Amino acid sequence: MRRFLTPLVTAAVLAVAVATSPSLAAAGNGAGHLGGQGMASAQEPARAEQGDVVPVALWTFLSVVGAGLAGGVLYLFKRRIGAFPRNPAWVAPITIMRSADAPDEGAFGEAAAVSHGSHH
Repeated sequence: MRRFLTPLVTAAVLAVAVATSPSLAAAGNGAGHLGGQGMASAQEPARAEQGDVVPVALWTFLSVVGAGLAGGVLYLFKRRIGAFPRNPAWVAPITIMRSADAPDEGAFGEAAAVSHGSHH
């Protein structure tokens, strides 16, 4: 089941990302289209290139929020189907060391500094 779910979820996330892409949204609603005016001259910039950042910022914000929500829902779904057990059999060992116990510069004596870039 999981083997087929991963590509499906990846395809869905990519489809949402493409659908909410600012450049595709601008192309889809005709931001660069000069309806009925014929061919534009080379000196006349397209309307989307004139620096209107509000639509781009809005679509970026909505994309980040949407991706966060989708990721959260997928995480909760994966946790619900048992991919993340509450009490795993093996836990990575973590050593906590106080900074006072760490060796300082004087702990190594008067050893010469080693240049790591000039070994021949």
